[in-house]
Amino acid sequence: MTKVDRLDPERVGKRLNRLRGLTLDMAVLWMEALEVGTSSPRRESNGRGTGFHDSDPTHTIVDSATQRQIRAACRRASALVDEAVANMEEARSVITDGFLRTDSEVLSEFLAKRRAAIG
Repeated sequence: MTKVDRLDPERVGKRLNRLRGLTLDMAVLWMEALEVGTSSPRRESNGRGTGFHDSDPTHTIVDSATQRQIRAACRRASALVDEAVANMEEARSVITDGFLRTDSEVLSEFLAKRRAAIG
């Protein structure tokens, strides 16, 4: 098993570019889902049947995605987007905390508080 160098700037840069591309793709897909309709349509019949007008209902159902399927996919995608945002925020926080630990002013303030606490 090969060990992955997690500090390789080229590898991380490619992954960040991939995330940027996925974000743009997701925005386009989300807009398409909104156009298809992620909410139930309101009809004049108020949800009651208006009669049977489709000569080939099976073919019609198979050829078109239902709004229920699209809404279910959007709910799942929305949950995954929330997880991805949380992961990216955590990654940013980890790096920011790393920078704070190397800041001489922050470090000297921490050491002064620690020395005062120790006595």
